[in-house]
Amino acid sequence: MTLVLILVLTTIMAAVMINGHASELRHSKGAIWGLYAYHTLFCLIYFLWALVNNSDSKAYYSDTLRASRGGSWLEIYDFGTPFIEFLAYPFVNGLALPYVSVMFLFGFFGFIGFFYLYLFVSEQIQFRHKLLGIDIILLLFFLPIAHFYSASLGKGAVILAGMGLLFYGLNRIGKRLIFLLLGVFIVLHVRAHIMAAVCGAAVLAAVFSNRGIKNWQKVIIVVVSLAALGPLFQQTFAYVGVDATDAEAIEEWSEKRTTDLKKANSAVDIENYSQPMKLFTFLFRPLFIDSPNALGLIVSVENLIYLILFLRCFNPRFLRFIIQAPWMVKMALTTFFVVSIALAQISSNMGIAIRQKSQVTYLFVFVLLAYADYAYRTERKLVIGE
Repeated sequence: MTLVLILVLTTIMAAVMINGHASELRHSKGAIWGLYAYHTLFCLIYFLWALVNNSDSKAYYSDTLRASRGGSWLEIYDFGTPFIEFLAYPFVNGLALPYVSVMFLFGFFGFIGFFYLYLFVSEQIQFRHKLLGIDIILLLFFLPIAHFYSASLGKGAVILAGMGLLFYGLNRIGKRLIFLLLGVFIVLHVRAHIMAAVCGAAVLAAVFSNRGIKNWQKVIIVVVSLAALGPLFQQTFAYVGVDATDAEAIEEWSEKRTTDLKKANSAVDIENYSQPMKLFTFLFRPLFIDSPNALGLIVSVENLIYLILFLRCFNPRFLRFIIQAPWMVKMALTTFFVVSIALAQISSNMGIAIRQKSQVTYLFVFVLLAYADYAYRTERKLVIGE
């Protein structure tokens, strides 16, 4: 009964979101409702998968139920994993919702992320680009793996919501400050190192951009981001129990993290990889021959699609585009690469890499489509499809 109530409430909230942003939708409401139904289906798929496989969602629920980090709601408030338990606490301990209901509730956070990332990606794209005869935006937003890993109780769904709100707010700071601040709050509390990467990217993008950003916005972004970087790094290293000023301790933690991840079934030995190979492994593996299971084969298909699209950017035209691109394009591209390069250093477990890269994949999608717009507008060249 509680699950039915959760589904009714989340559907009502989805209706409020979709109707409230109706004028911003690039596609029909039916397509967005399809995205909602599709993501909700993955909430069910992940729940059934979690019943017979190891899933962090079970630990989140049981730890929250026991209030293992403190005796009250406010006492368990903290960054990282405790923040997820803090969010779940009122529903698990206050409303006594069962595991399945909390799973679907947190899965809705994933849809929030998809919805606002969809608005962010689509609102600055001028032309309709197609791949295999399908609108590329809809095609990429309906690929299954990101839905699978953001459809449950855990960090994946929550941080996707945070990234969606953050970049949607950044697109028009003056009109969407509330969205921006809420996104910053969520990303900061779930993964402070990702927020640090976003701040660093914001500084670089603002400094080297003259289009799409006003001078007063540039000054505020640079000052606030630089001021935040120090505390963010301190928070990140404090969370993992490492002194931010101790380079040796940081290196030891990185090596231990890599070693721990290598113990999983989907682990690969990245210690002797070059930096380009580490990045390739993070972004595009598994790739069929190293797929550990059926899920890995599905992931391989997606990785192949992204690899093909990524290769379309290896030409002088793309470099010319980036040099003169609006600030949000530079911001998205810088964030994508900074986060990817950082996580590639420790992501020897491909399963975890798949989950983590989902939070920045759509930033690459945005850059790719903006480049496709530029190529067609200036030279009538098709970067994607027909």
